[in-house]
Amino acid sequence: MADRSVKFLATLLSRPTASVQDYVSEQFRQLNKRQVHRMQQDARYSVSIATSAVGQAKNRYSNIIPFNYNRVRLEDTSLMAIDPSRGDDYINASMIQAPLGIPRHYIASQGPIRSTLIDFWRMVIEQDTRLIVALSPEYENGMEKCARYWPLYNEPPLVIKGDHLHVELSTPEPEQHDEKADCLIRRIHATFMDEDKKILKKTTVTQLQFLGWADFSVPHDTHPVIALSHLADQLQPNDAGPMVVHCSAGCGRTGTFCVINSGIQYFRMMHQQNAIKIQEEDLDKNDLVFTLTDAYRRQRTTMVQAVSQYYFCYRALFEAYQMEHGPISI
Repeated sequence: MADRSVKFLATLLSRPTASVQDYVSEQFRQLNKRQVHRMQQDARYSVSIATSAVGQAKNRYSNIIPFNYNRVRLEDTSLMAIDPSRGDDYINASMIQAPLGIPRHYIASQGPIRSTLIDFWRMVIEQDTRLIVALSPEYENGMEKCARYWPLYNEPPLVIKGDHLHVELSTPEPEQHDEKADCLIRRIHATFMDEDKKILKKTTVTQLQFLGWADFSVPHDTHPVIALSHLADQLQPNDAGPMVVHCSAGCGRTGTFCVINSGIQYFRMMHQQNAIKIQEEDLDKNDLVFTLTDAYRRQRTTMVQAVSQYYFCYRALFEAYQMEHGPISI
């Protein structure tokens, strides 16, 4: 069984490469136009909190910031008390809901900067996140892209804000490497304590760190990213809060992963018995990649940042469908 979006995808990618690239480039231009129009004309997309003095100090990049309406808020007063000088609820992260009835929620976050490490772990604990998908190394081309919020193997615990937050690996062994997904797997404990060393909150999360993806670009092969998506689904507990997905800015690689992960889930829904009668009428021009990307850009600016990443989504979803469901009849 193949719905309109699958047949559209197969038909598109059967065309000559130049024709496909022309189509993808034009759709990407349309996405950018929609984004600019929304942010200029619609008050719902205000970013006044992120551009305040407090927000600016916490942003890695001044142009990739959350909208007011769906930003993650830091609200646990017991955790705020360990650093009262901050006195705000801001973090550069957005709550993301998949469209089309797809049961996927994400937190799209920037890679933390050093001054927001405690905020990052507060968010993880407050939102009951148990899985972090990290799509960026700590440094690229000599520039910090993500402050390291975990200790390395054989290092002592990472101690943040005096002695109030301890972060440590859960086992003394080196991190695992998943060959199919080409990622490192870490189990990380984080513990918040008060002045008297009394435990306020603690959590254990799994981190998948994918290192084969340079900023503003795409991996050489779709298969590791597809495998990473499958692994994330396997490791995400059903009773947990949303997985955190981050790169450096929290839009390009992050958005690309969210499109691929939720697109794969859409295909699975479609193949279930009675298929939930997926809202196909909500598909924009039968184009699942366009629909997902536009939906995510309504929730965080510039999700899927580069046209190469946008093209990669088409290729990855086409490959993922055939790997899981077999050849597509046009």
